[in-house]
Amino acid sequence: MIDNRALDGFMERFTTKNCQSTDCESCRYCHEWRRARYHRSKLAREAGTDVRRLARDIEGGAFWEPYTRTVSQMVRQRWHDGGTGVKESARRLFP
Repeated sequence: MIDNRALDGFMERFTTKNCQSTDCESCRYCHEWRRARYHRSKLAREAGTDVRRLARDIEGGAFWEPYTRTVSQMVRQRWHDGGTGVKESARRLFP
């Protein structure tokens, strides 16, 4: 988030220099201005961390572990209880 007051003075540089005659990577004016004035809120930082963790867990399989564990337990329990059709399904799922 950037407070509007933090932008005071930003445009003054462009009265003497313009971007058409300058390479952004060598100038870095805008980059440095942003770095000095941009602050993510704690909530935004935490949300970013949560999204990265969720993506990692989905890709790595950890997200699905509780689900597969529960399904596995249910199928095994029904198998042991003699559920109709469950034994055949369980044999295919858990050879």
